[in-house]
Amino acid sequence: MHICIICHSSNVLLVVMMKMFFRHISFLLTCILLAGQAHAQTDTAFWFAAPDLERAHADGNIFLRIRMGSQPAVVTISQPANPGFAPLTMTMPANATNSVNLSTFLAQLENDFPNTVLNKGLLI
Repeated sequence: MHICIICHSSNVLLVVMMKMFFRHISFLLTCILLAGQAHAQTDTAFWFAAPDLERAHADGNIFLRIRMGSQPAVVTISQPANPGFAPLTMTMPANATNSVNLSTFLAQLENDFPNTVLNKGLLI
C-alpha cells in the first residue's frame, strides 16, 4: 500500500507540474501575441504632468523619450503656466528617437501634492 501512495503522489506532482508548465507557456504566448498589437500615442500635441510617486526615495534622472513616425517634425517642449521655463525645441528626422534629460527641471515639473491641481504640466 505504501508503494501505491508514493506512485499516486508522484503522479499528482507530475500533473501539477504540467499544469504549471502549460500556464507559463500560455502566458508567454499571450504576451508574445499581444506585443504585436501594442500601439503608442500618435498625435501632434501631448500634455504631461510628472507625479511625485514616492517621497521616501531619492529622485533619479528623468528622461522624456520621443519617437518619430514616418514624418520629420519640429518638437517643442514647453510649460505654458510657467513663464520662466524656456521652451526646448528640437528638429527630429523621420523614424528617429530622442531622449530629453529633464532632471535639471525636477522642481518645476514634479507635482508634489496628490489630488491637487498644479500648473506644472508640459505641453509637447
